[in-house]
Amino acid sequence: MLEERRKAEMISHELLRYFFTQRTKGIQMSIVFEDNQFVVTVQGEMANSPQDLEDFTWLLSVERDPDLDEYAEGLVGTHHEAEDFALLGIMTDKAEVDFTEGKLTVKLYRAFLFQK
Repeated sequence: MLEERRKAEMISHELLRYFFTQRTKGIQMSIVFEDNQFVVTVQGEMANSPQDLEDFTWLLSVERDPDLDEYAEGLVGTHHEAEDFALLGIMTDKAEVDFTEGKLTVKLYRAFLFQK
């Protein structure tokens, strides 16, 4: 479980980076640890939908690959290019992205593959 908490920290940090680059007016974040997964939710207030939202959503939707987990972990946060958000997709199982009424909400889910 400690390793999953560290991964939640890395994922949330990288997701926050996206929100900061969008110059959000306010950011709220939560991380919830459940029995078999954790969920990172970040919500930010902004006047307009980000221009790259479709690409960002696609990058987060890259299929998780447990074999690349350690590789992706090592790269998260080391580069600052848009394509790096695909690393979050590789490390998570599901992404929900919504922009409604001036609020961008992103939820990332990661199942625990190995429970100890």
